[in-house]
Amino acid sequence: MQGRIDDSDVIQQTCLSVHKQFTGFGGSDPAEFVAWLRLIHERNIQNAVRDHMAVQKRSVDRFVAVKQDDLVGHETTPSQIVVREEQSAQLLNALSSLPEEEQDVFRLRYYENYSVQQIAEALGLTPDAVAWRMKKGMKAMKKHLGDGAGFTRAVALDSGQG
Repeated sequence: MQGRIDDSDVIQQTCLSVHKQFTGFGGSDPAEFVAWLRLIHERNIQNAVRDHMAVQKRSVDRFVAVKQDDLVGHETTPSQIVVREEQSAQLLNALSSLPEEEQDVFRLRYYENYSVQQIAEALGLTPDAVAWRMKKGMKAMKKHLGDGAGFTRAVALDSGQG
C-alpha cells in the first residue's frame, strides 16, 4: 500500500476530520485529546486502506509500477531508434578497444551503477586510481568516437570529467 497511499494525504484527512469533529470532543486533559486524535487517525488509515482495496479497477493486485523510461519509449520515432542503435554500436566498439582494466571500471560505473569508492573497493584500487582510469578511458573513447558523437559529452559529464 505504500506506493498507493501517501502519508501526507492521510494526515491531511486527519486534520480535516479533527477540525470537523472538534466540538464533539468531550475530554478534559491532554492524554484524552491525544487518544482522541489517535483514534481519528487510525480510522482514517483504515478507511484509506479499505477504499483502495475495495475498488476493483484500482485494486492493489492489479497495480503495476511504470518507470518513466517506459513512458518515454512510446514516443520514440523509428529514426531515433536507428540513431540510438548506431550510437550503441559505436560506443560498444569504443569500449571494447580499451584495455581490460579500463573496461572493468566503465562496466562497474555505468552498468552496475557503482560509485567511485565502490569501484575502488571492488578492484582493490584507490579512488584516485579509479578516477585516473576513467579519465584515461574517456580520452581514449573520445578519440575513438571523434567529436561528432553527441553522447560522448553526456558520458563525460556523468563521470565528472566534463
